[in-house]
Amino acid sequence: MLVQLAIRDIVLIDRLELGFREGLSVLTGETGAGKSILLDALQLLLGGRGDAAVVREGAARAELSAEFDLPAVLKPWLEEAGFDEQDSLLLRRVIDAQGGTRLDPDYVLTSDEFDELGRLLVKFVKMVDASPEHPLATFAGVSFAASA
Repeated sequence: MLVQLAIRDIVLIDRLELGFREGLSVLTGETGAGKSILLDALQLLLGGRGDAAVVREGAARAELSAEFDLPAVLKPWLEEAGFDEQDSLLLRRVIDAQGGTRLDPDYVLTSDEFDELGRLLVKFVKMVDASPEHPLATFAGVSFAASA
């Protein structure tokens, strides 16, 4: 579960820290409020491609970090990848204004492993992906009974 997301100097965001609690978290807001920037930042942190274009104008670098509480099913994967046993995971990424990027120096993961870790930690669902059979519809208690 995502516990905290911190963003610094990404696109239009100077500095932002968000804390999350158990349960469903929903980002809402008007068009242009920055919801997509938050999701893009999280995707960057989880192995997405980033370049100098994401660094806020005038900043030397963009910094991202996220803390996750680890589900038990992920712990064997982390142990196999060489991590010590822990209850949480802190991911950090820095992208400089020239486009160079680096992950937290403590991580010794290939980019394929980092992509896999991202897929295990977070599931991104867009509205266009939702259907009556989608687990979010069930979670929300939405019923799409066929009308006669």
